[in-house]
Amino acid sequence: MKKLYSTLIVLVCFAGLSISQPYDFGVTAIVDPIDGSSLEQNFNDTMQITVFNFGPDLMTTDSVVLRLLVDGILTNVTYYIIPGFPFPSGVGATIGWQVDLASLGLSLGSHSLCWTIYMGSLDTNSLNDSTCVSYTFTVTGIESALEEQSKIFFANGQLNIDVTNPKIKGSSMLSVYNMAGMLVFSEELTGNGQLTSRINLSNHSDGVYIFRLTSDGNLIESRKLLKH
Repeated sequence: MKKLYSTLIVLVCFAGLSISQPYDFGVTAIVDPIDGSSLEQNFNDTMQITVFNFGPDLMTTDSVVLRLLVDGILTNVTYYIIPGFPFPSGVGATIGWQVDLASLGLSLGSHSLCWTIYMGSLDTNSLNDSTCVSYTFTVTGIESALEEQSKIFFANGQLNIDVTNPKIKGSSMLSVYNMAGMLVFSEELTGNGQLTSRINLSNHSDGVYIFRLTSDGNLIESRKLLKH
């Protein structure tokens, strides 16, 4: 088993370093909180991720940009990963630090969170940059029975949607994004308290998609779904 090397994370406002060579560095896992957890809406606690160096050694003079996406949208939450000592090729590290999600003003319900490495044209392989999880945000951190009633899933290339929520009122907008943040489908639905829809996405490639449902200015559901 390869040794895990510790690293130092510094807020972007304190970091003046950058990477000057092509590299291949990615987030391979979000360790804590685990995927599917229910979190308090005002979450301000420790998160842990695993990163891996697929490319050449990183020196202590290098830094790697780590950014957070919520529901496929890039936020202003940005950090630099700065090796405390040379970070060899083929080595991973689990790192943790305090993350203030309360400052993002997330609505109650399910949200997809993705940690991604970003360094533009210096990245030799962007396919292994990101890892995503889905959390349900509630007032207390305990998922309600009402939220459990919602059923959103892929089957035979079709996206099946059955959502129950008292915040659904009148006109609602259903949107589906790919992991590049591109809108692949949108539909306006009408209903109160419950919406049901079947969407044929068989012509779209397999992979991870982000489902969003908004109604009357409120985010009702946001989930990461696997189509295969």
